Amino acid sequence: MIPGMYAERLLQLGHLSHTENSAPSLPHRRLVEPGGHERLANPKAFSGNHCALEVLPPLGLTFDSIKASCQRFGLPALDVGASVSTVAAEGALRNVEIHSTELPPIRNRDRFIDSIRARLLAFGPAYAEGTELPLGFTSERFPPEVWESCIDEAIARVNGTLIECAASQILGPDYRRAPDRSYAVVFSHHGVPKYCATEIFLQDELPELLRVAADRVHLFPFRSAGPGDELLHIQGSENYQRIKEIARAAGFTFETHGAQHLMIDRSMSQPGPGFDITAVFVRR
Repeated sequence: MIPGMYAERLLQLGHLSHTENSAPSLPHRRLVEPGGHERLANPKAFSGNHCALEVLPPLGLTFDSIKASCQRFGLPALDVGASVSTVAAEGALRNVEIHSTELPPIRNRDRFIDSIRARLLAFGPAYAEGTELPLGFTSERFPPEVWESCIDEAIARVNGTLIECAASQILGPDYRRAPDRSYAVVFSHHGVPKYCATEIFLQDELPELLRVAADRVHLFPFRSAGPGDELLHIQGSENYQRIKEIARAAGFTFETHGAQHLMIDRSMSQPGPGFDITAVFVRR
């Protein structure tokens, strides 16, 4: 993780004081996953504030792979349930067009956007110094004198394409229902299906995500909020068979694979079943 991002995560986990780091004040992350009943009762209570180096690797994606798919289809990507993650803004810095959604209502949109901007500002030193990034995440160097203007442009692009909608009905920037195959890559990190009732995910949300995807859909973690059985990845189970059929009917292949949790604090409990699984749907 690049230094600015790494320091931000440490700050969130309570390892740095504000006098030790110039990052903005951010909420601490809990060290255990909320239970399914908590996720169902109040999904907006668990806002996502992850950076790209946390979001994309577990999904099996990089900025390079997203950009290649976007260029192939001439379409943007879509981050579903992005909350105040910086992924779309970091994409904008790399000229990768990523739209994002958040559950309605966003009660104070200006404050919401300012939260993304504050997190992105904290990454300035790493971008300015041209810190070496992993393959697929490289970026041009942004000198300090242009960093804030680049952020302003990136945040403006995020604000222009951030849509308030549920995953069961994806809307476009015009707030009309997005046409079929509107987005090259559709992904959700700690959003769908983690905060969805299983039946709603299977009946309404998964078919909708597949409908708007021209190329592929990546979901992590692949575990719903129940009630009851939250596991979706067990081969031979009823959930798994239904997902296979939904994917087949929509013209997609479906597979799951293990994904490494990116945990800085080793005192965090190991992920339970399904919380370390990524699902990938690829249009045939």
